[in-house]
Amino acid sequence: CLNASIGCKECKTCLAIELENIIAPIRERRNYYVSRPNLVWQLLEHGTLKSRLIAKETVEKVKQCMKLSFFKR
Repeated sequence: CLNASIGCKECKTCLAIELENIIAPIRERRNYYVSRPNLVWQLLEHGTLKSRLIAKETVEKVKQCMKLSFFKR
């Protein structure tokens, strides 16, 4: 394409091929997880437990810094 005209079929075809090459691995990963819903739930549960622990530690640090730790357990 020398003049970048809107109807340039060759450029659009080339772009479509490149986009497909980029998107193909993403589709493969999606299909992997779609076919394994139990694994997805396990991963979500693990991530939730991990993030709750980190959040709890962070809140405790903030309370200590702000001197809001009235009740120590």
